[in-house]
Amino acid sequence: MTVPLLESNLRSLAAMDPALAARVRSSAPDRNLRFQRSRSGRPVAVSPGPSGPRALHSLVDPEKEGRRQRETLPREGFFLFLGLGCGYQVLPFLYPPGASGLLVLEKSPAFLRAVLEAVDLRPLFADPRVRILVDPSPEELRETLPALYLPALSGGFHTLPLRPRVESEADFFRPLAGVLQESLCLLSRDFAVQSRFGKKWFVNTLTNLEAAERSIPLPPAGPLTVVTAAGPSLEEGLDRIREIRGDCFLLATDTSLPVLLKNRLTPDLVVSIDCQHVSYHHFMQGFPRELPLALDLSSPPILSRMGRKVSFFAGGHPFSRYLSRHWRRFPAVDTRGGNVTHAAVSLADRLGARRILLFGADFSCPDGKSYARGAWLYPYFRCRETRCAGLESRFFHFLFRDPETRKEGRTYTTPLMRGYRDMLEEASGRLGAELLPVPGGGLPIRVGPASRRVGEPEPWVPGPPTMPWKSFLRNYRETLAALPERSGPPQHLFSGLAPREREALTTLLPAAAAIVREGERAGSPEMRPLEQARRWTRERLGMFLSPG
Repeated sequence: MTVPLLESNLRSLAAMDPALAARVRSSAPDRNLRFQRSRSGRPVAVSPGPSGPRALHSLVDPEKEGRRQRETLPREGFFLFLGLGCGYQVLPFLYPPGASGLLVLEKSPAFLRAVLEAVDLRPLFADPRVRILVDPSPEELRETLPALYLPALSGGFHTLPLRPRVESEADFFRPLAGVLQESLCLLSRDFAVQSRFGKKWFVNTLTNLEAAERSIPLPPAGPLTVVTAAGPSLEEGLDRIREIRGDCFLLATDTSLPVLLKNRLTPDLVVSIDCQHVSYHHFMQGFPRELPLALDLSSPPILSRMGRKVSFFAGGHPFSRYLSRHWRRFPAVDTRGGNVTHAAVSLADRLGARRILLFGADFSCPDGKSYARGAWLYPYFRCRETRCAGLESRFFHFLFRDPETRKEGRTYTTPLMRGYRDMLEEASGRLGAELLPVPGGGLPIRVGPASRRVGEPEPWVPGPPTMPWKSFLRNYRETLAALPERSGPPQHLFSGLAPREREALTTLLPAAAAIVREGERAGSPEMRPLEQARRWTRERLGMFLSPG
């Protein structure tokens, strides 16, 4: 060990992560770690293990071993390393510069201190793509990963365990692996949705802005609010809903609306969040013009023309949040669940409900049945049935359209539907209202205790527009045009930008995800999808702002 090498390493580490450098400096080196020279002359860490000392890298030529591993993996993407060791398996990913980001997880600052006394890792610390987490908590890892890994810009995700290190510290790495899998599933699902709907969200929102200038307030919900989803068990609950109709506020999802109207139950409010044109099918069997309708800003514009009482809210889309912050404040609804039932429960809570009875939320197909009778799929399939493909045949194919459909007892479900259920269960603990799912034939819903609302909820009243909507769009287009062209690692995408610039840049990410899905990224430079998204967005703004 030489003091100059340790100090040089720490100075370089401090430039990247001052807090980590301070932790390492104040730690004693791990004395269970010893170093042995490989045949090529490089120091290799040897750690104790259950079956005796074990070298973390090749004792012949650790650098060559690292280069060989690099050659077997894609040139581009984001790389996660479980275990730092002496860094020989990490350093080859710095050259050529195809990796969008490198995240290294290690157990203790004492281990890192011992390594820095023996190995020169300054090139690693000097690269802005590199981030090292030492002894991270699950919460820290959940927060850090989405900030570093942006699927639309970072490319594929690759995990590289340093096996001797992972096996010797299994109690540390095994729990982190579970957290990583959970976080990656959420990121993957979010990217899949953005890549499919990113452009449609933006175009629908632009088209809705004129109507959004006339967005109306909504009255508070009653202490008892009934929320109806369109699962088959809704049929069983109709009689009970009739019994309590005079004492409750009835909030219908768009999918359940035709079922209620067919059974002579008129809700007090209908909510819709789907940006796809298929949402129109829920209203084709009739919509009372005086019935209040709550719409996500990205809903199909045709829906905003259907009623006289339309109120818009901001879901989770970046452009909706940007509008709500800088143009007109819109009430917020939790749409993270990805389905209208989740949003309806959030809306009922936002409107001040104390107890929410939830009917028809099956998150599955009991006995193979997809929807309650009267829902949109019945007339849709009847119009398309033939002698060779009758109604039952079409429902059967609809049931198994997802190759991962599985039978559980008497019900059929998919990972997506189970995920919807899990998201609602998790959200139930954040509600101010008590959520009471009415059991049906579908997946059971286990809810946590409500957080209990203190005081009265904020009234559902949209704020006044700061300017006419076209003037706002002109300002937004100018903000996008003035953004500096970004280069470098995606995790440093927002560095050096003012708050409003960061928000404007974030609005481009869903369109960038859609561009990647469409294959336009192939052969393009690292940050090109974002620039393509900016160009596409400005072109669409130009169409809305052009005369005539």
